[in-house]
Amino acid sequence: MQPDPRDVDYRPDPSSPTTGTTTRVGLTDVLHTSSTGSQTSAVAGIVNGLYVYGASTRYTGSNSKGQNAWIFNLTTGSQVAFDFSARASDNYGASSISGFTDSGLAYGTYALFDGETNLGNRAFIWTEEWGTVLLDDAFSSQIAQNGWDAFISVNVILPENLFFGQGAPGGATATSQAIYVAQVVPEPGTLGLIGLGLAATLLAVRCRRA
Repeated sequence: MQPDPRDVDYRPDPSSPTTGTTTRVGLTDVLHTSSTGSQTSAVAGIVNGLYVYGASTRYTGSNSKGQNAWIFNLTTGSQVAFDFSARASDNYGASSISGFTDSGLAYGTYALFDGETNLGNRAFIWTEEWGTVLLDDAFSSQIAQNGWDAFISVNVILPENLFFGQGAPGGATATSQAIYVAQVVPEPGTLGLIGLGLAATLLAVRCRRA
């Protein structure tokens, strides 16, 4: 019998290897269960023995319709799903986690839809403390000031929450993208003023138009 890909073996007490426990992870709600009862999840990685992350298949009837990323906390047993947008006609949606730092900051992308129209990928980041941050929302004023349309991905996270990725300058086509460099800085005492108590500062933009 093959192991269930949604099951992960871990030992919460490293000094006592006989206390290992098997924990099922992944999304098992109606959206992620086919009409025949199938559920499919895959683990992408484990971070510091604390977080497991991966993706689960979405279904409409018996047909797979994309996937949603998730993060499972092995200590608390809590799980967060990343389901932001779906195509109106068939409920297709897609999100994935691109990377996860040792400090507990995950970053990824999701497909943004407007009815039937796929507007392309958008970027997000997540931490236990901040929750999910959609970069287009967190950087909305800076995007407008610099004439950009959207942030498409996060490619690398550096120390001090400095990160860079790909974005779409204003009026850009699918083959015209740019590199952005940005930093997310916590602002004590400003919860609710900017989403999740974050102040987002655009540090530099370097365009390379096609």
